Amino acid sequence: MPDSIPPTVSLEPGTVLDRYELLCTIARGGMAHVWLGRFKGKHGFEKLVAVKTILPEHALDARFRNLFLDEARIASGIEHPHVAKILDLGEWRDCLYLVMEYVDGDSLSRLRRSIEKRGLKLPLPIALRVLADICGGLHAAHELRGEDGSLLGVVHRDVSPENVLIGVDGL
Repeated sequence: MPDSIPPTVSLEPGTVLDRYELLCTIARGGMAHVWLGRFKGKHGFEKLVAVKTILPEHALDARFRNLFLDEARIASGIEHPHVAKILDLGEWRDCLYLVMEYVDGDSLSRLRRSIEKRGLKLPLPIALRVLADICGGLHAAHELRGEDGSLLGVVHRDVSPENVLIGVDGL
């Protein structure tokens, strides 16, 4: 089988990647698919997680694999209360996956649409709090340093209301 042919990995609800069961789709982008997953540990331990999988059509493309691995490496170094933590990185049948803290909530864009449907506006104090939290998370990324102490020069590149998650707890 030539390397240019994508693997025949069919990810669907119920698929198990190592210790992570895919439950349902959360989002899909140009490079990856994000799933609600369930970590299954010993003695019946379970925890909900977000599992980001590289899309099958990019699974064997070295450029996409390197982008995905760079994202995992960089994001795992960011420690901030408003940035989802990276928990694990794995590969299953040529499909790279990244396991992240699951944020139980919705995107800022969906929240805004829901509020506007009711003829309301997001209250200014809440909007400012969300903006401050976003800035705090971005600042943590921008300040990320390598092992030698030098700045890595991290830039998010896709800050948008669709990519900002608001937890049901307001965080």
